[in-house]
Amino acid sequence: MSSKNFYFISGIAAILSALFTIIPTFVSVPDPDAGFMPFLSDLSESLSYLLFILVIWALFRLYSSVARTLSLTALILCIGGTVITIIAIYFYRWILWIPGDFLGNRMPILLFGILMYRNAQLGMPRILGAIGIFSTVLWIIHLIDKFISIIDISGLTFITTPLSFYLLLAWLVWTGVILLSGKLQVSVVKE
Repeated sequence: MSSKNFYFISGIAAILSALFTIIPTFVSVPDPDAGFMPFLSDLSESLSYLLFILVIWALFRLYSSVARTLSLTALILCIGGTVITIIAIYFYRWILWIPGDFLGNRMPILLFGILMYRNAQLGMPRILGAIGIFSTVLWIIHLIDKFISIIDISGLTFITTPLSFYLLLAWLVWTGVILLSGKLQVSVVKE
């Protein structure tokens, strides 16, 4: 498959991943007695993570010529975190979902956000990298507030959680649009 076709398919995957990320927000009504989410929500979330691997793979191919180790780290974290998250979703081990999401979703966005910010010449704008970095930082602030609670910033979580979520969606859609456009500098990418 040519690079142009691969990036086009990955762009579609990014936009679909954003769509499948939104669906659980509307269909997940946890059953307090059974402690599980409906099947549609689980399926949608799983598809979102699986499609996200394709997006990260495309970014790996794009950025491996300038930062192979960092790109490979992001790809490995994405695959490993996705496996952990899908296990968490289907075996209802929600304690695994948070590290799985962090490793499989937020860390690759942070690492590629840094690469996007530092290597705008490859076709991804710096502001897109900044959005990825900021989204991950907000999510980390949310986690600190949620789990460690060393400092009382509980009012901040009402801002950080939705803002992080919306920035994640914006990052996915914008990345998808750029991948679909075919305006990447793929000539520098080693095939």
